[in-house]
Amino acid sequence: MFTIPEVVEKIEKGISYISPLSWLYSRPYRQVVRREMELASVNSDATVLNIGCGAVPFTARFVVQQTGAGVIAVDTDSRAVDRASRLVQTWGMADRIELRHVDATKLLDVDFDLALVALQAQPKTAIFERLSEIAPAGRAIFRRPAAGYQDHYDALPEQPRPAAYVEQDMKTFDRSVLYDL
Repeated sequence: MFTIPEVVEKIEKGISYISPLSWLYSRPYRQVVRREMELASVNSDATVLNIGCGAVPFTARFVVQQTGAGVIAVDTDSRAVDRASRLVQTWGMADRIELRHVDATKLLDVDFDLALVALQAQPKTAIFERLSEIAPAGRAIFRRPAAGYQDHYDALPEQPRPAAYVEQDMKTFDRSVLYDL
């Protein structure tokens, strides 16, 4: 039996070869990212670190389209990063989205203003701790699983408390929470 993150991973890898399908798949996230960028007041001078970009890096795409910010998108899956690279080239965004195959708990020398952590990224507490080490004055947004889906995703850090949040109208997650690192 597959978990929701495993199903999402398979879907994204499958549709990553078909740009129109990846666009349709990502459409509901446009408003999610808009709310997150407003929550964090991201502008074109910012660099956003997108952790867990997957094979269809739609969060990175929407960040660039909505704010003009640069994005460093990372994922632990090398195949997902390869497929994401093809889409970024197709979208003509290679100059705004840098892709890296790296474990977020082992990030080094990454300069960012905001980290945006995907729902399926894990382990969240270790990611939070690493982000705090490399950017102690930074901020991070994590997507919080909705009730009924908490067993499918890694839990958010219990401390510190989030600085702010925005509600999201998604089935698997209901809030994006902003932390000061």
